[in-house]
Amino acid sequence: MRKGLVVFFLTFLFWLAGAASTATAQNQPEPFTGEALCLPDAYPGGADCLALGPAKKLTEWAAYGLTYPPRPLPARKPPAELTQSPVTIAKINLPATEAAPLFSTLDDAVNGNNPVRYIDAGKLRYVSIINVQRVNDKPYVQLKSGEWMRASPAAYSSFQGLQFYRTPANSFGWIVDHTRARTAPSYSSPEVDPILYRETPVQIYQIVNREGTDWYQIGFDRWVERRYIRQVRINTTPPAGVTGNRWIEVNLYDQTLSVYENNQLIFATMIASGGEPFYTRPGLVQIY
Repeated sequence: MRKGLVVFFLTFLFWLAGAASTATAQNQPEPFTGEALCLPDAYPGGADCLALGPAKKLTEWAAYGLTYPPRPLPARKPPAELTQSPVTIAKINLPATEAAPLFSTLDDAVNGNNPVRYIDAGKLRYVSIINVQRVNDKPYVQLKSGEWMRASPAAYSSFQGLQFYRTPANSFGWIVDHTRARTAPSYSSPEVDPILYRETPVQIYQIVNREGTDWYQIGFDRWVERRYIRQVRINTTPPAGVTGNRWIEVNLYDQTLSVYENNQLIFATMIASGGEPFYTRPGLVQIY
């Protein structure tokens, strides 16, 4: 008899708890709307589903132009034969205050005897050459005039930039030193493969400032610090004073050059602007 009362009492308590829970639930609003979750896709224009989880992340990335899979740049490299220079040049390495002697023969140039004339003193002096000879591991060059002198043959880059068949939807640039991207915009974030080699073009989807420097998002969880990238800042609005709807923009901060025609980007490249005393001066310059 006592055991039966205990069972009945416990059953009654459970019923009371259930009734109380039901009453409480009826007094609270339903936390779920009943909408279906969005499929893993980007929904930049809104959707009749809940953009949560993967869909939410992909929608956030799409706002920066980062799609899955990423869109390639609408560009191609110029013909490789355009990297072949028709002339070979050499740099005069003498101090800027010294005139550079020229000699009629290679022997005279090696021995420093009987200079026939001089190239005036100055900075950044280069000569066009037709021949190079090394004597005692030192380079001597012959000019088109037939004269010889001490000068160092100068190499030039085969980097070409990119030709565009339409303006990209987002900014881009080039890697200027070998590096690896990080998983977040911070020096403390781990590096990830692959190695990004010099002159590799990358798209730039977002820029944030962390730890005193700008970080560029170049892909999904891929960030590179500013000093490793030269950015092309696309601006298809003609500068004040441009009337022909064609212009070349030189960005001295980023060291890039962009060519526009009919308000479209048609070419972009990295550059090395002029050095003192021939530095590249800001301003609008008419090209003849």
